[in-house]
Amino acid sequence: MGRRIDQRAAARQCLLWRLLCCWMLGLVATAAFAAEPPPAPAVIPTAEILDRADQDQRLVDRVLRRLARPDASAALAQQLEQLARPVEEKWRSYQAADLRGLPVVRLESLDRYWALDARRFQHWQAEARRLQGPLADDAARLTRLRLQWEATRSASGDMPAALADRAASLLNELVAAEQALSPALARQIALGQQARAIDARIQAGRDEVAEAIAAIDLRLLQADAPPLWALSAAREAVLSELNAIGRGLDIEVSFATDYLAASALNLQLTSAAQLLLLPMLLWAARQSRRQNAGQVPPDEDPAHLLRRPISAWLLLAVLITLPLRADAPLMTRELAMLLAMVPALRLLPARSLRTLSPWPQLVIALYALNWLRLLVMDSSFLYRLLQLGLAAIALAALLWLLRAERR
Repeated sequence: MGRRIDQRAAARQCLLWRLLCCWMLGLVATAAFAAEPPPAPAVIPTAEILDRADQDQRLVDRVLRRLARPDASAALAQQLEQLARPVEEKWRSYQAADLRGLPVVRLESLDRYWALDARRFQHWQAEARRLQGPLADDAARLTRLRLQWEATRSASGDMPAALADRAASLLNELVAAEQALSPALARQIALGQQARAIDARIQAGRDEVAEAIAAIDLRLLQADAPPLWALSAAREAVLSELNAIGRGLDIEVSFATDYLAASALNLQLTSAAQLLLLPMLLWAARQSRRQNAGQVPPDEDPAHLLRRPISAWLLLAVLITLPLRADAPLMTRELAMLLAMVPALRLLPARSLRTLSPWPQLVIALYALNWLRLLVMDSSFLYRLLQLGLAAIALAALLWLLRAERR
């Protein structure tokens, strides 16, 4: 038994020594690799100097032609300034302490607003890589070639005079091209630093909004406003929340404005598709009227939707747009759905409308009044008062309609 314990202890000790040796060998190898100097530039063989000189001369000429074009940094800087303006405004206006007083719907709108800035920055970054990427590649290639020609010139002491002159001439042109490229690289580096600062602001803004939403989730079961029957406290709350209502609406208006500006091309394409849909519906409605003229009553016509092509077109236009605008401002989407209720009501068959009336009209009216809650959501008292009023109106209308149906 004691022998087995000694064998196990010896095996463990051997394993520890092996691990220690491996670790030390790894440190030595890492230090040796880190201390190893970079490889020296390869010397160009004498027989290949003329061909390599012509090849590298074409690179120098291409770099100089590219530098002669209008600098893309100016256009990129202007685009970055336009992108930075809403970022700086939100960063100054909505600090972490201010976000705690906003309702969760406003915070979600603000998060979508930051997400819009993040998408715009990604598009700008991709465009900057496309326009400025060749410049950095040219700078790296010019430096590598200059070092290689310097090594070639230093190593070939017995080089013919003509080849030496050609190498010296090309080396001077490489140095001149590097010097001409330096200001453009400096502008590119400065622009990259500004872009990194804006990206950091966007990420910090999104993180603060996420933290504010998480803080609201933690106090869901806590009373954060006075009751409606405490009129004095409620009046003070309304007076203190008037500025919050204005700030909340500013978020929605700014978000909608920047969203429309950033999505101008997509909106134009969507509008073109919607306009192309209108003549198709008009043609289908005309064909339906010709085929069913006097044969089928209007209420029993399976194609009764085509009897109101404008209303059908408006409804389809909204239904097409909503899935494509999932990242649009919430108030804009709610308003579009509210406007879609009107053509949907007109597309109901006349017999169904007479049978259901006034239920459809009442539902649309209540939905329109419910949309107003988005305007006063920053005031807890006004929001709860509006919700109470809507519930009372809906309950009274329901009781009245049930009583009328019973009669």
